[in-house]
Amino acid sequence: MCEDNDIRIAGSHPSREISSSADLDAEASLRELSREKENGNLEKARGLGAAAAAEVYADNGESFFGMDSSENAQMREQRQMLLAFAAVVGFDKYVPNAHCARAALSTFYETLKRDAPQIYDDVERSFAFSFYFLEYHRGRDVAAAIGQTFAMLCGRPGDSVCAQLGKALYLRFLDVIQSMAEHTGFVKEEPAGKEESR
Repeated sequence: MCEDNDIRIAGSHPSREISSSADLDAEASLRELSREKENGNLEKARGLGAAAAAEVYADNGESFFGMDSSENAQMREQRQMLLAFAAVVGFDKYVPNAHCARAALSTFYETLKRDAPQIYDDVERSFAFSFYFLEYHRGRDVAAAIGQTFAMLCGRPGDSVCAQLGKALYLRFLDVIQSMAEHTGFVKEEPAGKEESR
């Protein structure tokens, strides 16, 4: 049986308390954004986004990895879509925080829209990202599942060679994004109030 002092009563204005908590989160986020701008990380993230986009549409870029003469236009388009997806994942994984990831992603899309409008339009109108994100969020052997999805999107479902190619493209471009991010020289700072673990 519970006692009266075991029961927690919401404050007289619970919505204000929730709003106050949200305000504190917003303030912390704004401080972090300001810090990332001041230390140059946002500008570095934008450079990463532009460089990744250039790699997606380059005539001799990563999208040509493992390409052979038997590939049709649909497969070439899907290669670029897969690299664009890998870039999105890579920004989330390899940049210091969400503010930098958003800056990289925004510049990535702006660069595609300006310099490779056909690829940008393909990304905008395709369901490929939905299929890839579904597999990514399932979390079971993500690279293999993305490879199988790539084969399906290329019109070759069940083709193990095409699936292996998709897996290899995805993993390779993640490595490219990681390497680019490492060479970008992001400033790594602990948020105020946290001490570095020794």
